[in-house]
Amino acid sequence: MHLFFLFFRKEKKEPSKILANFTGPIKFFWNFIWKCSISKERKEKLTISVFYFGIGLKLFFFYKKEKDWHE
Repeated sequence: MHLFFLFFRKEKKEPSKILANFTGPIKFFWNFIWKCSISKERKEKLTISVFYFGIGLKLFFFYKKEKDWHE
């Protein structure tokens, strides 16, 4: 769980307001998965999905920021 949120910490130089808006719902969904009464295998699959979604979101905003800087 700790590794998941490392991808969503705010940068000190230039905080992304859009990324900060996604952090709250992802934390909520993360807590919901583990408090829910579903099977362990399903929890693991959902956790992996949320983790990869978070990485993809972070990479998307990083790419977008880099692209805007070069134009």
